[in-house]
Amino acid sequence: FFFGRLSLGTRQRWLQCLLLVCLVATCRATASPKPGLEDPVARDSACSSFADRPSLAFLVRAAVDHVYEKWYLSLVESLASFARSIPLVVVLDAEGSAPLHAQLLAQRYPYPSVLLEAMPGDGGAWLRTKGNHRMQSLGYNRMQFSNFFADLQTDAEVIGIIDTDVLVTAQVTPQDIWTSDGRIIVGLKVGSDRFCEPTAHAIGRPCPGDALGWWEPPIFFHRDTFRNFRAYVIRRLQVTTLKEAFLNWTAVNVAFSQFSMLAAYAYYFERDRYHFVGNHAHAAIPVDEVTPYPRPWLHIKYTIMYCRGGRNLKDRTDHAIWMGHCFATDLKAENCSRLQGHVNQNLFQPCQRFKPTPRQRALFEEHMARVRHLCPADRATFESRVCGMAAALSGRQWTEPMCRGAGAARGARAPVEFTLPAA
Repeated sequence: FFFGRLSLGTRQRWLQCLLLVCLVATCRATASPKPGLEDPVARDSACSSFADRPSLAFLVRAAVDHVYEKWYLSLVESLASFARSIPLVVVLDAEGSAPLHAQLLAQRYPYPSVLLEAMPGDGGAWLRTKGNHRMQSLGYNRMQFSNFFADLQTDAEVIGIIDTDVLVTAQVTPQDIWTSDGRIIVGLKVGSDRFCEPTAHAIGRPCPGDALGWWEPPIFFHRDTFRNFRAYVIRRLQVTTLKEAFLNWTAVNVAFSQFSMLAAYAYYFERDRYHFVGNHAHAAIPVDEVTPYPRPWLHIKYTIMYCRGGRNLKDRTDHAIWMGHCFATDLKAENCSRLQGHVNQNLFQPCQRFKPTPRQRALFEEHMARVRHLCPADRATFESRVCGMAAALSGRQWTEPMCRGAGAARGARAPVEFTLPAA
């Protein structure tokens, strides 16, 4: 009777909490390996690991209100499930109640490094530009300018800038980020003219394409690419600071993309360090590969906006993570086979039902083989799934020992104040 009188949302919350308790019990019961059930990957000294690659971090630049909405909670839950060995850096505005929220966030699984970024000089008046484009608000301009300095916000050698509305839907492997010879993979919607006017202005070369229109965040760059880009733009445009160049890009009614600018710079000046994947062949803009490419994450807000039937994804994010976990842990293939057409199997065309070509099927099988070959420290587990759910459900009140242990191993620390330089 009591349960029946609760609202639908409250009932769902109670059911999720009950499921969480059951999972914890299951994890504790299965914590010790059973005789005869040794993990073949654990015995393989040649397993694939992020520890053997350049240091890597995900970086989220957001306002305080963004980190307490559904999108961010789903992102954290999915990162904890499928990228548990990769550190997370969260950069917040430093004004108002941000210091309090930053302190709480730093104590919450997955214990990100939290930076409080002070408002740039002049009270940020120069960020309130005259352009009328919807993407030229104070907050959006501030986020874009901050992204150009990502190398000062983490010590990682490779930085993956990820939006709060991204959902990781499958196990992340090193091969999703690097080629076999160590180049970072970047996708381009080749020949797209979106964002091209300001990109060409910044680089002084024809715009190779849109780094967001086909590829989806996170987008990875070498740490020094950010510094090299800033120095090049300042020198080419004959200005003294990046702020002066930024004002040129935001003073007109044209949107620009910091990712497309950085990708264009890498395309022309650091080509040997990146592997460019194009959505199609283009005679004037050669890329390294034109092929369907597995992407274990979705820019879910835009998937909902543009994909037929995509609106159902918002209400199915928990289901998507659960199903992705079924594949990632390789429980039993037959248990996941009923998911034909599900977003987790569709690493190529998230807008459509999964009807793979032979090439797509081969690439999917290659991805799953890489997942099975991951070292235990990088693979999704029941424990990582439980801790991810804890972060999304009970948040700062969560005290499960295995999650606290993960935070201690990562070196959780208090928020740090950060000021953007002028150049």
